[in-house]
Amino acid sequence: MATNRPTLDVSKLGLYHVVQPIVDILTERIIGYETLLRCEKYKNPKELFHYAKTCNKCVELDLTSIRKAFSFINAHAYLLQDKYIFINVLPTTVTNPLYFKTLHNLIDKLKVKRDQIVFEITEDAKESSVQSICTNITRLKKNGFRVAIDDFGKGDSTIQYVQRLRPHIVKLDRYYSQDLAQSYERKTLIDNMLFLLQGKTKFIVEGIETDEDLQAAKNLGVRYCQGFYLGKPNRFEHYMSRS
Repeated sequence: MATNRPTLDVSKLGLYHVVQPIVDILTERIIGYETLLRCEKYKNPKELFHYAKTCNKCVELDLTSIRKAFSFINAHAYLLQDKYIFINVLPTTVTNPLYFKTLHNLIDKLKVKRDQIVFEITEDAKESSVQSICTNITRLKKNGFRVAIDDFGKGDSTIQYVQRLRPHIVKLDRYYSQDLAQSYERKTLIDNMLFLLQGKTKFIVEGIETDEDLQAAKNLGVRYCQGFYLGKPNRFEHYMSRS
């Protein structure tokens, strides 16, 4: 008996990006922006990707997001010349042959330097696929791009995981910044992570939502932060109008 399988036409989702700034909290300067995928039908991006997964469309959705992110970068290249641009990508996309094919089609038209593009791995890789991801991350680096690991300290994203993938940047899961100013335990954890990663990777603390937590991060020696207190996800034009 035939079953009604869920379908998703990625081309009709009306996809676009908003951005969230990443700030050097010592100089109070925006060093880059994370591009965040949005669409009209699914207000919550997690719901969009969850449904895409049921339709076996995650890779197509991810690649479409990357193409649109490159279009955004090229359209605003003059304003992004000294900034990093973070583009989210799933581990399953990184290991898909279409990923590098897509990148090679985009590289020739890129209007900023390749090392300004940071591909942010947004989920933990399964143990069985870590080696494949490592191989492809090495390939990304050889092509001049940068790599970041998202949600460090969450789930299986450990120091060992980072040591194997050797990213340029790690972004600490927002759990560790919640009520940071009042939490001796979280301060100690961040201090330990800074010690373990010193000199090897840039370290970005996500989820900063109050001035007290920002000052606590600064006192620990954190240099780069992201969060609602520093800037909510919004259209790029919003940040240009404030600068």
